[in-house]
Amino acid sequence: MLECLRQKPARQITGAVKHFQPWLYNPFSPFGVVVDAWAAEPVLPRHPYKLLKDKKVVDVPWITSYTSAEGLYPASDFHYDHRLEYLNRNWSKILPFILHYDDSVKPHLQDRVSEKIRDYFFGNKPITKETFPILVQLMSERLFVHDIEKAGRLHSAAVKSPVYSYYFNYRGAHSKSEFRADTLKNIGVSHGDDTSYVFKTIMDTLSTEDDRKMTELMLDIFTSFMKT
Repeated sequence: MLECLRQKPARQITGAVKHFQPWLYNPFSPFGVVVDAWAAEPVLPRHPYKLLKDKKVVDVPWITSYTSAEGLYPASDFHYDHRLEYLNRNWSKILPFILHYDDSVKPHLQDRVSEKIRDYFFGNKPITKETFPILVQLMSERLFVHDIEKAGRLHSAAVKSPVYSYYFNYRGAHSKSEFRADTLKNIGVSHGDDTSYVFKTIMDTLSTEDDRKMTELMLDIFTSFMKT
C-alpha cells in the first residue's frame, strides 16, 4: 500500500477521501492519527487517551475552547429543507456516519442506537428547520464538547502547568456557518467563529465596532496565554 501511495499525486489521494464519506462529506474525519509503536522513533506510541490517563504528556500550559453551537460544523451543511427532509427519512442510515459510530458500534446495533438518540433529543418531532437547533446541540455534544471537556480534565490532572478553557457565545456580524448554510441569518455561534477573531480567515471580523472590540479581547486572551 505504501508503494501505491508514493506513486499517486497528493490531489488524487485527498480526492479519494470522499469515497469514505457517504453523505455530505460525513464522517468529516474518516481517517485519524495512527498509533505507530512499531516504528523505530514513534510519533504516537500509544492512544492519546491512554497517554493522558497515564500522565505521559508534556507538562506545558494548554488552552482549549468550544463555541455555543460547535455542531454547526457540519450541521450548517444540512440547513436546507430538502437535506433535512432526507435526513428525517433516512435517520438510522445516515446518523452513524454523521456521529461517527459507523465503525465503533456493531452493524446490527446501529439502528437501535440511532433510534435511541433520536428519541432522546427529538422525541416525536421531525427533523426540520424548526428543530434544527436540537440537531446542532446533538452534534455539538457528540463531536466536540464531551471530549473537549474530558481532554481538559485529563490534561489538568496529568500536569502541573495551568490548563484553561473558555466557552465562546459571541455572535458577531458574521459566522462561518454563512458559507455552508442557506441563510445569512443568525443560526448560532459556529465551530471556528472564536478563532476567526484571532487569525485571519474568510470571515469578516472587523465590520462592526462590537466585532472590533471582540477581536481586541480575543487577541489579548491569546497573547496573555502565550506569555505565560
